[in-house]
Order: sequence, then structure tokens, then C-alpha cells
Amino acid sequence: MDAPKRGRPHKGNRQAIKTESMDATLKSQLVARAKHHGLDYGPYVADLLALDVGRPDLVHDLDIQTLDLDIDVKPEPCDNPNYFLTRPAREVHAIISQRAAKERISLGKYVIRFCEDHIRKVMPTDQQEVLPIGA
Repeated sequence: MDAPKRGRPHKGNRQAIKTESMDATLKSQLVARAKHHGLDYGPYVADLLALDVGRPDLVHDLDIQTLDLDIDVKPEPCDNPNYFLTRPAREVHAIISQRAAKERISLGKYVIRFCEDHIRKVMPTDQQEVLPIGA
């Protein structure tokens, strides 16, 4: 008789990325979007990175069909904004490492910029911070 399976299914080989200090507002918006999809922020960002590099086959948790439908999600209070960890697939990690090197920035800074761009794309314009342009 087989023993009962424990834990989650294996997601394949992954490589951890820990970012530098992340803005608390940005992290709270990511946490809210991840929770909306029933995920923790780490797997949410890992799946977004896989989509960004053109590898939807490496998306494990995110329902791609509903990605842009969560327009009105309110930010969630989050734990330590200085701690942000995601574990994308090794293939994704390799591609974004090359992109970060090309831009001459750290991998952590690349992930933060990616997250900022994602939030800007999905946040309703009435909730975005706008700077007035002087004459």
C-alpha cells in the first residue's frame, strides 16, 4: 500500500531571488494582487516573470485568463517590506539575469523594477500617483 502524498507538487527546479529593500506601498499592492489570485506574493511574481520572458509553460499557480481582471484591488498591509523573496524557474532566472546584466543593475533591482511596471500596468489610473507638470 502506498503512503499518502504529503506537501505540494514539485514545481521544478527554481532559483531564489531576494531583492534589496522594496517600497512598502509597492509590496502591499503586490500582496493584494497575489491574495486576489489566492497566492502568496513569491509564486505570483515568479509566474509573472515566467510570462514576461515568454515561458507560459513555467507558470504554475497563476490563472493567466484572469490576470488583467483584478483592476480594483485595494493594497494589503504587509510584513517586512525589506524582505522580498521569489523563486522563479531556473530558465526564467537565467533570462532575467541576462537582462539585469545588460542593464547593469542587480537582479534584485531588476525584479523591483519589474514589479513596479506590473503595478503601473494594472492599477486604475485614478489610484496611480501623478506628478503635475509645471509650465
